[in-house]
Amino acid sequence: ARSDDDIAPERASTVLEFMEKSAEVEPDMASYSTVVGALARTIDPDNAVQAEKFMKHVEDGFRAGQANLEPDTILYNCVIGCISKSNTDGAYRRAQAVLDRQIRLHEDGCESCRPDVYGFTSVISTCAKETKEKQKAFQVALAEFQSLRHHDEYGSPNHVTYGSMLKACARLLQPGDSMRRKWTRKVFLMAVNDGCVGDMVLS
Repeated sequence: ARSDDDIAPERASTVLEFMEKSAEVEPDMASYSTVVGALARTIDPDNAVQAEKFMKHVEDGFRAGQANLEPDTILYNCVIGCISKSNTDGAYRRAQAVLDRQIRLHEDGCESCRPDVYGFTSVISTCAKETKEKQKAFQVALAEFQSLRHHDEYGSPNHVTYGSMLKACARLLQPGDSMRRKWTRKVFLMAVNDGCVGDMVLS
């Protein structure tokens, strides 16, 4: 998983799938986090599909009472990262769906999978990459941005969050659109007030 080999994610996934079928070597959260982390390091649409499959397996195991499969924040962040790197149209919807699942599971009592600023920021960044459903993607980005700002338990937006939201304004709203000017101004002023005007925000 830590090598630079192009087929490392595939090899790691194969080992994990063998463990899933084995009666002697049962995978735990460390196993899944390691493999999904490897999948997140390379750009391949198939990696996102594989990562989502492993995430679902962990969730199913946890709900079935397997104490060694309690989903954690890192797992969900890596899955969202895989989806973001897939660079496919509609990826923002899949990223939002994963975050929604994470939020629901946390609200149901899974403390270890508490959403954080990195997950929200990754969803916003995925929205900014959308090339077809731009209006819908902007609405998702805005909703997740506002949700993060209004839920202190998930952390506070950072300079990357603000930069990603401004990127969404720039890429998803047409020049001349009053919404583009309105939200660019509002997001920038929020960044100023929160002391988060870094290079990404300015660029």
